[in-house]
Amino acid sequence: MNINCAEACLSYVNRVLILAFLVMAVVTPQLSQAQEDAPQAKSPLTPKFVIGNAVSLSNQSYPEIEKAIQRFRNRDVAGAQDFLEKAKSKYPKLPPADVMMAKMQLLVRNARYVQFLLERVAMQHPEDPEAYLMLADMAFSAQRTAESLALFDAATPLVKKFTENNKRKRDFRIRLLAGKSAIAERRSQWDRANGLLQQWLDIDPESTMAHTRKGSVLFRLDNAKEAMAEFSKAREINPDAPHPFVALGRLFYADGDNENARKSFEKAYNGNQSDPAIARAYAEWLIQQ
Repeated sequence: MNINCAEACLSYVNRVLILAFLVMAVVTPQLSQAQEDAPQAKSPLTPKFVIGNAVSLSNQSYPEIEKAIQRFRNRDVAGAQDFLEKAKSKYPKLPPADVMMAKMQLLVRNARYVQFLLERVAMQHPEDPEAYLMLADMAFSAQRTAESLALFDAATPLVKKFTENNKRKRDFRIRLLAGKSAIAERRSQWDRANGLLQQWLDIDPESTMAHTRKGSVLFRLDNAKEAMAEFSKAREINPDAPHPFVALGRLFYADGDNENARKSFEKAYNGNQSDPAIARAYAEWLIQQ
């Protein structure tokens, strides 16, 4: 390498580091203040987590669920199970007691007991799809993609025939589409993933996740313009979603297209220099360079 080339490279590196430092100078104090202002993290073990989307929690309380949670926190699993059984008996639209207990056990990473509970649900409540959906999600997370797809396929006719609770049925349909589209994405089956995600949006057009994932799939289908529209819609629904140009920049970077990644991050940052999330994303990309 000649001296001029070395000096040019060093100059570029210095500029990047300086810019990254300036960006982080904007981000750090705002993040520190946000951390000071943030409330203490709440436990994820709540009635909403246990019940899921089975019923509305806005106009009715479920004291048996609250008591089950308290017993579980006190390590009284048998007592918690008893209250879950009472809740299901009193409110038939709730999921099976074993499904609710499986969700609790998931939080403490008791995978073997979760598996046992869900297998029992599949045997005792063969008409209820949720055990298959949960097992499919677990298999997907463990990289057992073929097994996950088989479980989603097993759940599909059960979801179609399910009539016990329309609110749960809608949730099941979304979970099926979300899971099957994730498998298609993992296998780079972009057209199939796009169709499944559109079906999800037909059911829930206000889903930030569905719009974001559809944007990523459209990018893979060489349609950056429509991808931007999906990212913009996701941010319109949820201001905490990534800025459209940040989302696009990350995809360009993942594809090895650093020039378009740079343009995307710069467009995001230049128009929103006071946004700490955008500044942080831009700084992280600069440092990676």
